[in-house]
Amino acid sequence: MKKIVGVLLLSIFPFYAFTNYVSVIEWNKGKLTYDDFKAPPKSSKDVVKGEFVGHIKWSFNMTNDRIPKYKIYNNMSAKDSWLSVKHEGLLKEYQFLWDVQELYARKMRKVSQKLTQQKEQDIEVYRKNFKKLFHQLQKERNKYNGVIIDQPDFYEI
Repeated sequence: MKKIVGVLLLSIFPFYAFTNYVSVIEWNKGKLTYDDFKAPPKSSKDVVKGEFVGHIKWSFNMTNDRIPKYKIYNNMSAKDSWLSVKHEGLLKEYQFLWDVQELYARKMRKVSQKLTQQKEQDIEVYRKNFKKLFHQLQKERNKYNGVIIDQPDFYEI
């Protein structure tokens, strides 16, 4: 069986598998904590007090009938995410953005399942659908970026 891996990044970062802590956190691990942000804070003249680096990753195996079977993951890069202050609103904002990212990972899983059921063999068809959803995700993230800190009760809606 042939295994191919593709990655969509919300921020570009190098991936190093050998670290002394967990460098990738799966979405289903629970709520984010301050300890999940392992990178040293970056100095900035902007108001930014942190950075959340998340990515949607996929891998697939080709079945005997040449139909790709995808697995899609929603992860956070702990070693590239940072907070310079412990601010509850900032933590909630990053959790909200990660949850939105999970929504789009689920949409990708649904598209993949539908195409698999249709016995679609062309990998480009899958990629085009994923790319379209990824662009929608970027628009959603940009729409909500900074909203929760400015409106602390927003995440409860």
